[in-house]
Amino acid sequence: MTQTPSIDNLVGKWTYRSFISNLDLKVQFNDLEFGRGTITIKESPMGTLEGTIGGPGWSLVLSGSINYGDPYSLRFQGKGTVGTGLSGQKGSLNQAGR
Repeated sequence: MTQTPSIDNLVGKWTYRSFISNLDLKVQFNDLEFGRGTITIKESPMGTLEGTIGGPGWSLVLSGSINYGDPYSLRFQGKGTVGTGLSGQKGSLNQAGR
């Protein structure tokens, strides 16, 4: 019998926060925030990751891969627009994690 891994527990909305790497332990935690947004992971074919990440004034389309194991590992890239109107810039994000 063949089993197909399910990503049901990954599908949905997730909070994303990015931090500045700083070795100085005296820096307050709130001063380390670089950015935040919402990741939406969609149903997608086995082994692939599709979704979006964004917040006020920016949005990126995510594409990547899922390696099934214990734990799963995700690798994705986001491409899109950061900013609005004529000042909007192309943006990208590369992320890997378990």
